[in-house]
Amino acid sequence: MTPFLKALAILIATIIGVGIFGLPFVASKSGFILFSIYVLVILGVAIISHLMYAKVCLATPGKKRFPGYVKKYIGPKTAKFSMVAMCIGMYGAQLAYLIVGGQFFYNLLSPYLGGNILLYTFIYFVLASILIYTGIKGISIVEFFVVIIFAIIVITFVARLMPLVDVTNLAVVNTKSLFLPYGIVLFALWGSSIIPEMEDLLGKKKKLLNRIIVIGLSWAALVYLVFSGSVVGFCGKNTTNDTFSCLTSGLGGGIVRIGYLLGAITCFSSFVLLGLTVKKSFHYDYKWPIHISWAAACIVPFLLYVAGLKNYINIIGMTGAVTIGIEGVLSFFLFKKVSEKLSKKVMPWHYIPLIVLIIGLFLEISNFFKK
Repeated sequence: MTPFLKALAILIATIIGVGIFGLPFVASKSGFILFSIYVLVILGVAIISHLMYAKVCLATPGKKRFPGYVKKYIGPKTAKFSMVAMCIGMYGAQLAYLIVGGQFFYNLLSPYLGGNILLYTFIYFVLASILIYTGIKGISIVEFFVVIIFAIIVITFVARLMPLVDVTNLAVVNTKSLFLPYGIVLFALWGSSIIPEMEDLLGKKKKLLNRIIVIGLSWAALVYLVFSGSVVGFCGKNTTNDTFSCLTSGLGGGIVRIGYLLGAITCFSSFVLLGLTVKKSFHYDYKWPIHISWAAACIVPFLLYVAGLKNYINIIGMTGAVTIGIEGVLSFFLFKKVSEKLSKKVMPWHYIPLIVLIIGLFLEISNFFKK
């Protein structure tokens, strides 16, 4: 398999995780038209921000992750803050993958094998932890086939749903939920944490990095729009937060079980890739022993799950708007520092993510306190 396909596979697998299953629910609440506008705008923000971070990675020798870059270019105090923000964001995302992935795993196998959801989530967690331990070389091959299986299942779903879509369900606009899609769409279209891993996989072909970022993000956005449109078009206001429960009447139990398989696979792969990023950040940036870094990357999300944090829509909404917002803002200043070092100009469009993410950050925080 070529380095291009390996890097593209892990980017897509990182981006398309639990977010895809929350998007139809959010689209049904805000209206598909408003949701589509959010997807397109945030796609532009994500592409610019990811390309800026890629520039930082390519311009910096040695093995580092996000906090390491912040320490080098901005300072140690900000690096500590970025590490805390990164951990909260990563653990929040992994927790969401564990909640939804474990539920799908349970829905898929419990009718045949019995058992409770905690048992299936624990098995899910153990399998993912083993892959996180093996590292990126073993994972990249697995992720390529995960992406292929994912594409086949999504195409099957959309093909079955299209003849059943009621277009009037897509014409709804709910201004009361004007800001609802922001954090969840941002979460669903963000994968910058995997860029250093992509750089490693590309080896001497690092010039392909920017092209892969644009292709991967654009493909994810297209999948989100088509998949969410199909589900909302069929289920309308009855769209559920796990996506598949409302589809049984139209597609039957067999196709819904395929959906559970899709959910289990995508959440599993994203949990693994984020865990790998956290492990390497502890190891490369803070020089923790590799075994301790691995344990810290894996165990915390499971402990949060056992503690009872299980509302994944709230988790990914807050994670998207706040922790990804902070990461995106810091990425801009990293890019600015690297551009100054290379005597390059910061162009006006580079400020677009900074402005959007700061506004989104403050709006999400204000909405949280209003609740």
